[in-house]
Parts: sequence; structure tokens; C-alpha cells
Amino acid sequence: MTHSRPHHMSERWLKVVEEVCQRRLVYPREVFSHSRSRRVVDCRHEAWAALRSKFGVSLETIAFRFGDYNHVSVMHGILRHAGSLGPRATSCLYYTKQEDDLIK
Repeated sequence: MTHSRPHHMSERWLKVVEEVCQRRLVYPREVFSHSRSRRVVDCRHEAWAALRSKFGVSLETIAFRFGDYNHVSVMHGILRHAGSLGPRATSCLYYTKQEDDLIK
């Protein structure tokens, strides 16, 4: 796939994004745009959730790497994606492992 790597995105991140895009039949350049097409938005939300889940990076970092989105937009997108997976899917978004141990 040919696309530019926004804001110095690492190869590991790019691979995750490409996997999500391939599964959803969306070009990565569309995900890195500010397109509001439902299919692109859903793909972008899934990519954000995958990056957060896989690498545990901050919402601010994801927002910046995807083209200066706001961290609240990223949180909303991840929660929206998680909501489509069921109510228990959102639990990992709020707590680190240490915080989760404190809650149990």
C-alpha cells in the first residue's frame, strides 16, 4: 500500500493500521484523513482501539499521530468501537494493570 506516514508513525503502528484497513477494505490514506464517511470512521476507531490495546499508548499520542485529532475524539472513537463489541470491552480503556489490581 502506498501512503504517507503521518507524524513519524512507527512501522509497528503502521502494520496494525494496515491490518485493520485491509480487513475493512479501507485505504490507510483514508484513515489518516479527516473523512467522515461511516466506513472510514469505523475503521479509524478500530485502528485507534487496536493501537491503544496492543501498545498501551496515550490518547494524546494516538491523536497526534493520526493528524492532530483531539484526545477526547480518540477516546470517543475507542469507546464507540468498544460499544459495538459489547459492554465488557471498554474496561481496559480506563485502567492500567496497577489500577485494575486496586479495584479488584
